[in-house]
Amino acid sequence: MTTNKPPLYYNLGAITRETGLHPDTLRAWERRYNLPQPTRSDGGQRLYSQRDLEIVHWLIAQQNKGLRISQAAELWHTQVDAGIDPLAETTKADPYTLTPVVEGGSLAAYRQAWIEASMDFNNVKADQVLTEAFSQFPPETVSFEVLFGGLSAIGDLWYQGKASVQQEHYASALVVRRLNALIAGAPQPNRFEKIVIAAPPEEVHVLSSLLMTYLLRRRGYDVVYLGADVPVENFRETIEELRPNLLILTAHLLVTAASMLTLVNELAGLSLRVAFGGLVFIRLPQLRENMPGKYLGDDLKQAVGVIEKVLSTSSSKLEAFHPKTPPYLEELRMKLPHIETHLTAAFDDIPLLLSAPNNYISKYLISAIKLGDLDYLHSDLEWAYGLITNFQIPGDLLVEFVNRYRQAVLDVMGESAQPLVRWLEHGAKQIENYNGRQGR
Repeated sequence: MTTNKPPLYYNLGAITRETGLHPDTLRAWERRYNLPQPTRSDGGQRLYSQRDLEIVHWLIAQQNKGLRISQAAELWHTQVDAGIDPLAETTKADPYTLTPVVEGGSLAAYRQAWIEASMDFNNVKADQVLTEAFSQFPPETVSFEVLFGGLSAIGDLWYQGKASVQQEHYASALVVRRLNALIAGAPQPNRFEKIVIAAPPEEVHVLSSLLMTYLLRRRGYDVVYLGADVPVENFRETIEELRPNLLILTAHLLVTAASMLTLVNELAGLSLRVAFGGLVFIRLPQLRENMPGKYLGDDLKQAVGVIEKVLSTSSSKLEAFHPKTPPYLEELRMKLPHIETHLTAAFDDIPLLLSAPNNYISKYLISAIKLGDLDYLHSDLEWAYGLITNFQIPGDLLVEFVNRYRQAVLDVMGESAQPLVRWLEHGAKQIENYNGRQGR
C-alpha cells in the first residue's frame, strides 16, 4: 500500500539559512526574474518547495561560474521555454555538473580538493569544487575556509619551495575571479552608511580588500571599492566628494604601510573615521601605534564586527602623524641610484631569487626610516633568509649581499650615513645568527 506524503515546504528563513542568501536578495530575484515562485500560506507567508530550493541553488551555481544573476535567470527561462528542465541538465556530465565531486563533503575536503586542482592548473575542477562547496555551505564560510584557507596553504608551499610562483599566482587569480563574481551577485545597499575600501600606493595584494567588500555588501552597506595601488594624487578630493562614513585601508608590506601613512596624512583635517588592517600589522604590532585610525584586528573574520563598532562612534578630525626621521633620509633618497649602481657592479652574479632584495632593499630601508624605526626590517630579513634557504640558496649569500649594500652606502654617502651603516652591519650579523641556529 502506498501513501501520498504532503509536499515539503520551507519558509523564507529556512531558504536563506540553507543558501546563504540575504532575504532581500531572494525577494529581489522573485520580483525581477520570477525565480523562484513560492506559494503563500493563508497568512501570506512565503512557502518554498524542494524544487524552489533547488532553483535557488542552481542560480547560485551559475553565479559562481561568473554569470550575473540577470544572465542566469535569462538562461533558466530560455531553457524552460525550449522544453528543457535546467535542473535535469545538471545531472549530465558537463564541466559544471552539480554531481558531488568531493567525497566526505567537509570544508577540509573541499579545501584540499581546491588546492590540488589549483596546483594542477585545472580551472574546470577548481570551479567544480567551489560550485559544490557554495551549494553546501554559506558563502562566507566557503570564502574563509576554502578560498582563503586554500590560498594560504599554497602560499606556504611556495615559501617552502614546494610550489612555483606560477601556481601561487594562478590560485590567486582564481580567488580574485570568484570574489568579483560574489560581489557582483551581492544585494543592493539597504543601509545609509557608505564605506570606501582602498589599497595604498604600491599595494597590489587586494584579496582581503575584496573579501571585506563582499562581506560588507552582503550586510547591505554601500561599499565603494577603489582597488589596488591607489595614488596619493587627488585622493583627498575623492574622499571629500564621496564623504564616506568610514575609510578602510589595507597594507601587507612595510613599503605599503609607509605609503598608507602618507595617504592618511593627506587627509589631515577632514572629519573622517579611518580603519586599517593587513599582514604587516600582524607581523609588526608596534606599527599600529604609528597609523591614525582603528586597527581592524588580526582575524579578518572579526573585522566586520570591529567596523560596525567604529561606525557607531562619532567621527573626528584626522591629525597627521609624522614619525621622527634622521637627517640623512633626504640624502639617501637622492643618492639611491648611485648606491644601487655600486651594488650591481659589486654583485653582478646575484641569483635570480635575490633580485627582489636587490630591487627593493632601498625601498624597504626608506620605508622603515619613514615609519620611525629601522628595526622594523628585522622581520623582513628573517623572512628573506627563510625564503632563500628553502630554495636551496646558502644563507651566507644573503649575509654577503647585506654587507655589500652596507659598503655601497658607505662609499656613496660617507660618514653622514653612519647610523644606517651600523644598522646594516648589525643586520648582517643577525642573518649569521640565523645561519648558526640552522646549522645546529
